[in-house]
Amino acid sequence: MKGRVVAVTIAFGLALPTAGLAGDSPWSALKKLFHEPALELKQQFEQLRAAKPPTETPKEEPADPLAKAPPPDSPGTGPEEFVTATAPIPRPRPEIAIPYAADEPLVPASKSVAAIGALNLPSPSLIKPLPAARSTCGAELAKLGVEAEAIAPISEGSCGVAEPVAVAALGDGITDLTTKAILECDLAEKFANWLRDEVQPEARKILGGEVIGLRIAASYHCRTRNGVSGAKLSEHGRGNAIDISAFRIDGRGWIEVGGAHFGAEARFLKTIRASACGPFTTVLGPGSDAHHSDHFHLDLATRNKRGKSRGLYCK
Repeated sequence: MKGRVVAVTIAFGLALPTAGLAGDSPWSALKKLFHEPALELKQQFEQLRAAKPPTETPKEEPADPLAKAPPPDSPGTGPEEFVTATAPIPRPRPEIAIPYAADEPLVPASKSVAAIGALNLPSPSLIKPLPAARSTCGAELAKLGVEAEAIAPISEGSCGVAEPVAVAALGDGITDLTTKAILECDLAEKFANWLRDEVQPEARKILGGEVIGLRIAASYHCRTRNGVSGAKLSEHGRGNAIDISAFRIDGRGWIEVGGAHFGAEARFLKTIRASACGPFTTVLGPGSDAHHSDHFHLDLATRNKRGKSRGLYCK
């Protein structure tokens, strides 16, 4: 390339005077002499640059996690030992807690029978110490034919249930619940007894059929009484109350608690409402107040048993 530049320079020096004599300016002569050589040099330079491979930084090979591990067939190392030496040790997972969001719908009831027993889940602490759990709760419910499952104790602010169960059906599956009722075990037992001893006999006698379904309006729900701000904690917030808005009678269909009723249906609702006062300490329904115009509210609130009321509030 240096020789070509020298040759071009000499040719330019010889040709420049001639070009000037011919009438061309020095710049025109320079352009004529250098145009083609310059294009040729440019092409050669581009060819050299394209032919030169780009410089790449060598990549580091990832470390082989098995490089330091003994091969499977090495002496004293069997397949189990090799896996133990190379496999990562799993981290322990935290136990899954059962959430109880007050505003979420409850799980639909199912007909499957779930054994009632103590779970191995940790018990969250309530604001007040938990009472001693009754070991006979599950056995009593089983005798009554209650389809339910024991769930972990509930702690939600000022609310809590020490020994909750999720009830799906009563009477050996004869009476389905439209949604699982989350109740304190004592209330579930009282409720099952009332249905067996009072409700079913009256349904057969007055309506000619058994109760095969209960529409559950509410069970456990962390809130104040009637949802009024500043009011006392509702018995629902203790799993100590249940609301029923309709009874399904075999051969008749649903009988709703609210609204106008006549004849046998009216007599049935009036009779079972009266029978609930005693097994339950609170019984409210249509006519009690505006909050209970379409359902029966039954709970086991604790009151002073002295006096005429004997600790009962049935209205």
